Amino acid sequence: MIIKTEIFKKINKRILYFGVLFLLLAIFEILQYQESIAIPEYLRKILHIVFVIVATIAVINIILRIAFLKISNLLDDTEMEIERRLFLTKVYTWTTYLLGLLIVLWQFGVSIENITLIIGFAATGFAFAIREVILSHLVWLMLLTKKPFRIGDYIKVGENEGRVVHIGTFYVMIDESPESSDDYVRIPNKMFLEQSIENFGKKEMMIHLNYSLEEIKSEKIKLIKNRLKRELPHAQILLDIKDEKPILSVRIKAPIPDKDIIRDRIVKIMLEDVV
Repeated sequence: MIIKTEIFKKINKRILYFGVLFLLLAIFEILQYQESIAIPEYLRKILHIVFVIVATIAVINIILRIAFLKISNLLDDTEMEIERRLFLTKVYTWTTYLLGLLIVLWQFGVSIENITLIIGFAATGFAFAIREVILSHLVWLMLLTKKPFRIGDYIKVGENEGRVVHIGTFYVMIDESPESSDDYVRIPNKMFLEQSIENFGKKEMMIHLNYSLEEIKSEKIKLIKNRLKRELPHAQILLDIKDEKPILSVRIKAPIPDKDIIRDRIVKIMLEDVV
């Protein structure tokens, strides 16, 4: 519902801006047609080009506004995921603008063959110039179609972890502390190709802590294990080896809002019993 509202706000703003600009240019065209004003020929041609472009953009946004209203009403009765709705919305918007561009070129007398050549050359140069942008869009498409996580999931990527609140074409926004506000982190899309993704779901996450036992006596180790089992009965507590050194490994599933409290509790138990 929030996403749909944001989309309508953006479209309504574009309709307002380009609609006002269209009216001003239309008045200017009428005055020029009636020879009420006189301007140089080259300037008249430039203004006519701008008029056609502005009119096309205004019409495109009106079409998008009507189409999104109809489509959103239909999708409200289905169980389609938010991510898939975002994907379909973007594809429909891009397609509509591409058709508008082709219509503008055709209006200025460019033949279909030349339009095809222009699109080919422009696409090649454009793709090379903005390869990072294209990579971000490709990763965005992968995130929406393959769904390694969804909006609302709690994820960890590299050193960043939090609840996913937005999946954009350039970055994914996560909320590191859902219980507070104004602490969002934006992760560039290309990071999801370079870093592993841990998805903890929407309710619980796995807390995993390792504690070095290299200089701790066996009596202390037994004391720590017994206390952890007593205070955290659902925890998985194991002795393990890492980098050829003994460690105590603690794994426990915790509600996401309580993750920091439980992590702090485990660390305190280990430190108190070692001293």
